[in-house]
Amino acid sequence: TTLIVGVAVRPGSRMDSFMRPLAPGSELLGHFHAAAFPYRPLRKGVIDLTESVADLFDGFALQSVLHLLADSREINGVGESEFYRGALWFGPAEF
Repeated sequence: TTLIVGVAVRPGSRMDSFMRPLAPGSELLGHFHAAAFPYRPLRKGVIDLTESVADLFDGFALQSVLHLLADSREINGVGESEFYRGALWFGPAEF
């Protein structure tokens, strides 16, 4: 189970120096980190952000923090992350 936090922007933002392309040819740049926890199934229905984050950090040991990057190299790349199920919370941010 992971909790991923990040920022996505269009080129030309003040954050460009911290960003990388989300995919080859993408018009969006991003910077994301993932906190990895032991497996825990997601509840069905509405998932509250505050409650979910508190439950993860209070009830489980953080296993690792990962820096997520797009890596489309054929053989030498580390590959792409795949997500099977999840919840998404998003909103605008001003820098």
